[in-house]
Amino acid sequence: MARLTASLYDLRVALEDYTQAIQLKPDFAQAHYNRGIFHYELGDSERANEDFYNAKNLYHMQGKEEKYQKVLDIIEELQQED
Repeated sequence: MARLTASLYDLRVALEDYTQAIQLKPDFAQAHYNRGIFHYELGDSERANEDFYNAKNLYHMQGKEEKYQKVLDIIEELQQED
């Protein structure tokens, strides 16, 4: 139980760190992507989707097509889960 609590705490701390990074640099696509993963791991698929969409759009605008495609694939997988 203590490990689970520590793991949840670590996820939430990481989530806060990525939120701060995004506030400092809103076009930091990797931070949106990573925060989406943490939201998903914490069971918040709505926020995860928002972050993945933001990451996808930023990667596309920045010309990072490989990362754009990776996030697009993740979004499609999540839509199939619903």
